[in-house]
Amino acid sequence: MRGDVMLEPGGETTWVYRRDESIRAPRGFMVRRTNDGIPFVAPHGALLFKAKAANAKDEADLALCLPRMTPDECAWLAVALRREDPTHRWLPRIEARAG
Repeated sequence: MRGDVMLEPGGETTWVYRRDESIRAPRGFMVRRTNDGIPFVAPHGALLFKAKAANAKDEADLALCLPRMTPDECAWLAVALRREDPTHRWLPRIEARAG
């Protein structure tokens, strides 16, 4: 079994992206919990982290997650990713799902 621990500078109610603290969202929008109560970063947050150095596995994760994400999640990811890399190759696909 493998686990990742992601520490970010946010607080109880606000999630803050550690690579750019101007990228923020309500914690409830960014953090989900397993059936056992273990918190994890929602797909739109995880994809933001993966986008920086996207490889084949990250591309596969985008292809799997994008159709399952809500338009609001896609819109948030598009805005955050555009702030980090305005020419990122994922943006057209994400923005198309955001509506």
